[in-house]
Amino acid sequence: MNENDHINRWGESHVKPSHAKTFHDPNYSWSKDSRSESFNESTRNLEFVWDQFQLHPELDSSGISVSYKDGCVHLEGSVKNLEQKYLAEKFARASSHVLEVVNDLKENQ
Repeated sequence: MNENDHINRWGESHVKPSHAKTFHDPNYSWSKDSRSESFNESTRNLEFVWDQFQLHPELDSSGISVSYKDGCVHLEGSVKNLEQKYLAEKFARASSHVLEVVNDLKENQ
């Protein structure tokens, strides 16, 4: 865990958008330590969501914060319009590990 990783009061893992690129560092390895297994699973699912956002340039994810816990992705922050809000939700649902998406994104007017 580094300065860009956060655990909020509900135990959800948060990764700032600028940190998403570090998941692709070839020198970074996942720990198989059973004590950190749930954290690693959450981190892998966060990585997948950010990868989906990066694969779709039509979505401006710069104002989006993503958290994941127990199959639920929580989207917070702001996007340009309603279309961007629904695109973010659509891409967050792309993983089979995502059971629910809570979309609290606000539209900039």
